[in-house]
Amino acid sequence: NIARNKISQLRFSFDPELVLADADVRAEMSRIDNMSPVDSPIFINHVWKAFKSSKEVTYADRDICLAIPEGQCFGLLGPNGAGKTTLIDMLTGLVQPDSGELFLQNTNMKNALSSIYKQIGVCQQGDVHYPLLTVHEHLLLYARVKGITGDEVKRSVEESIQEMDLQEHRNKTVKQLSGGNKRKLAVAIAFTGSPNIVFLDEPSTGMDPVIRRKMWSLIDKMKDGRVIILTTHSMEEADALCERIGIMVKGSLRCLGSSQHLKSIYGSSYNISLKTTPENAQRVQEFISEICPTAKLGRNINGAMDFEVPLENLKLGPLFSQLHENREEFAISDYSISQPTLEQVFLGFAKEQELE
Repeated sequence: NIARNKISQLRFSFDPELVLADADVRAEMSRIDNMSPVDSPIFINHVWKAFKSSKEVTYADRDICLAIPEGQCFGLLGPNGAGKTTLIDMLTGLVQPDSGELFLQNTNMKNALSSIYKQIGVCQQGDVHYPLLTVHEHLLLYARVKGITGDEVKRSVEESIQEMDLQEHRNKTVKQLSGGNKRKLAVAIAFTGSPNIVFLDEPSTGMDPVIRRKMWSLIDKMKDGRVIILTTHSMEEADALCERIGIMVKGSLRCLGSSQHLKSIYGSSYNISLKTTPENAQRVQEFISEICPTAKLGRNINGAMDFEVPLENLKLGPLFSQLHENREEFAISDYSISQPTLEQVFLGFAKEQELE
């Protein structure tokens, strides 16, 4: 209690502009201030969390405000140390906030953790399995732990096995499974019992590209009627699954919006990709520098070239025209111009955290 009181006294010594830097984050704070927990399955109301050592107070999460509606997969992103894990730990009841309120399904997490646990599912980053139990036995165990009884246990287990395409592995022990199938089991356990809220931490780690996309398709189908919070370092995964994304930096929610919105607001450059002959590569580089003086060559492998062009210096229409009109002169067999990627946005915020 003494430590918590000390944390409370120090909390507001931070510049509020650090937290309120993004217009969408400010709008979310305003929205939270004018709505009720009953309006959203996940309702995070001005939550702070700090950890005190003998020398200093370290703020893990600062004034987090967020409401996530039913049917949405929300991507919680950020570099290591940004505060994602602490926020998830608070949402799953492992850690209590120092101030603010957390509501899941209109239930204050301070008051009724046992009832909340029956409504959530968690897929951890590491595979927390029993090596000698089979896939079927794992799902039976977790169904019963979640309070499922009678014929509903069998139905729930069979549903999970079917949804995750684990039929041929149902009687294999965990130690016999591949890394990808262990992740599928972890996701199946998270969805066992049809929880209203599911937390997925790096769900497709270790999967080959084909299986990974199948997993994304399954997760996308299962968000109906529930909320999914996804934490991942794969920007491709976040792009594929999340309707809305929040990126955390130094404990603060730094930006908020759809992937497309974040790319349009925070993307710093477009990418020009083209293919020419190795002999023409130098001439093409000079040509691109002439029409886009700020373009930077990122790659040149046997005439396969990538250039990065800052957004403020790029005029798409004239650029396309120049490439099209000069493709034969410079032996350009293929070219494309792509918008900023979510990974570029993420790396920009990661750099911001390193500089602070």
